[in-house]
Amino acid sequence: MIAWHFRELSQGEPERDPRESEFFRLTSPAEAVVREFIQNALDAKRSNKVIVRFTLGHIDKNNVELFFNELDRHLKYCLDEKAFNEYHKGPVSFLTIEDFGTTGLDGETGDNNRPQGRHNFYNFWWCEGISKKKEKEAGRWGLGKTTFHIVSKIRSFWGLTVRCDDNRELLMGKSLLKTHRLNGKTFHYDGYFTEDNYRPIDDKEVIKKFKENFALTRKTEYGFSLVIPFLNEEIDFTSIEKAVIMHWVYAIMKGMLEVEIKEKNRKICLTHDTIMKEAYSQNWEETPWKEVDVNEFLQFLYEAVEVSKTNNKVYELDTTNYDEPEISETSVGEKLSELRDSFNSSSMVAFRVFVNIEPIGGSPSKTYFDIYLKKYQHLKESKEMYIRSGIMIPGIRTIKSRPVYSLFSAEDTSIASFLGDSETPSHSEWNERTEGFKDRYKHAVRTLRFIKNSVSKIVSILDQTPTLIQEDFLKEVFYVPITQDEEESEKTKTETPNPVIPPNSPLFDIREVKGGFKLSLSKDGVKKIPIKARISVAYDVRRGNPFKQYDVRDFDLGSNAMTILYNGCRINRKEKNVVELEVLSENFYLEIRGFDVNRDLVLSVVEI
Repeated sequence: MIAWHFRELSQGEPERDPRESEFFRLTSPAEAVVREFIQNALDAKRSNKVIVRFTLGHIDKNNVELFFNELDRHLKYCLDEKAFNEYHKGPVSFLTIEDFGTTGLDGETGDNNRPQGRHNFYNFWWCEGISKKKEKEAGRWGLGKTTFHIVSKIRSFWGLTVRCDDNRELLMGKSLLKTHRLNGKTFHYDGYFTEDNYRPIDDKEVIKKFKENFALTRKTEYGFSLVIPFLNEEIDFTSIEKAVIMHWVYAIMKGMLEVEIKEKNRKICLTHDTIMKEAYSQNWEETPWKEVDVNEFLQFLYEAVEVSKTNNKVYELDTTNYDEPEISETSVGEKLSELRDSFNSSSMVAFRVFVNIEPIGGSPSKTYFDIYLKKYQHLKESKEMYIRSGIMIPGIRTIKSRPVYSLFSAEDTSIASFLGDSETPSHSEWNERTEGFKDRYKHAVRTLRFIKNSVSKIVSILDQTPTLIQEDFLKEVFYVPITQDEEESEKTKTETPNPVIPPNSPLFDIREVKGGFKLSLSKDGVKKIPIKARISVAYDVRRGNPFKQYDVRDFDLGSNAMTILYNGCRINRKEKNVVELEVLSENFYLEIRGFDVNRDLVLSVVEI
């Protein structure tokens, strides 16, 4: 019979309620689900790109009674009265998540025995706290799927897979409640939606009905579809979109991943081409990105991804002794001065760092990780990103007060396996005290510390404080008094901002700032987003057209001598006296400083 089955506890078997969910309460429910499902999808990829679809929906509970068969009586003794009444009356809210371009849950199903080794189907449904993942695969603890229970008010979900190894289409469900008593019997905390004897369901009619009722798009494509009923209210269209952007922007920019999100008539696709525009349109208040200049951060990330495509722009550090690696000025070699100049002029610099990983009982392997750095003088503190096999590890910070964006990327098999074994259950940190980590590798702690400190070490070598002219140095010892008139003249010359002639543009507002101007949207401009515009700048002249008389020796907007700050836009061109950009958010502004304060400035703003 197809129903929910709970096993009766045997005499002498201890009662136990699951507590693994505590590992995953550090992030929002949407973030936890998005991180876990996409992580597993990328683990199981069988093509260069994985597509993941999120669908939000509701359905009358009477239409899906088959899929709750025998669950009611167990829930009655495990849920509080409010939650059970909501479940009993319906309707059923649900989240369907599907991956494409993957293998599906392949391997032994465990119908007749308990298989040894790595079998995705058996491990997903029947293993708790046990991981059979290896190498570049992101999950290590076998606890991640607990996330799917947490975000269901009835702590239950179903999964349908089409397997690439045997083309079978199999359906199961799992509930993670608590030990409970029913009709004088004590039942285990977990239950399964299966055929008799816990066999996965392969009935074509049942599977067809399941697909139709829960808005599955999968036909015969290999992969895995997950349905979570009675969804936590914190999970909605926007929270899913923000979670995808925050945790998987790198994988999407790299072209490894595409994500679709759908609810009723609303749908978005997050791809390499759309991810930046969608990120700009979000309100990031009350998220971990609330203090982040999203425009600037994504521009940095995009540049790093582009650099990663050409290895000749990635400088290989000479750590010499890979068993006891060390990063010093000698590691950089003869290009140290050139790299320092590039770094301190706010150009991106990229490094490949080599290290040996030696499993105990295995052979050492030479592996590597990549680091991308860019200095932004206006930053008050660093913005750091650590990525292993596409997944962000948010709990690591090593350079803190430096005005630097950094990206650490570990994708090679050996380094990804090593770092994965050191991760905490929620994949938020690389910790040398993680259970079993030190027993798996020679010099495990020393190697991990070297890897984690590498970004900080390279930045300290490159970030040399420039020599500044100190006008007030020794002023109390040697000085020449000046008259009041001279003092007022100097003050006027340095503090008076140059006047800006505003252009005739109804879409933008312009105001003066010291040494430049700031551009923002007018009320009419906000209504017209997105807007493409060309801003031309020149010093005013007594006769003729100032733009025709522009000379690159006046200023160059593409040089490091100019300070350009912006938000809510993408800059497509920045050279000589022209900036071309696309405005993507109502929070847009463009501020440019560095002009001669003694000369008048003329602007032309043209929509293109």
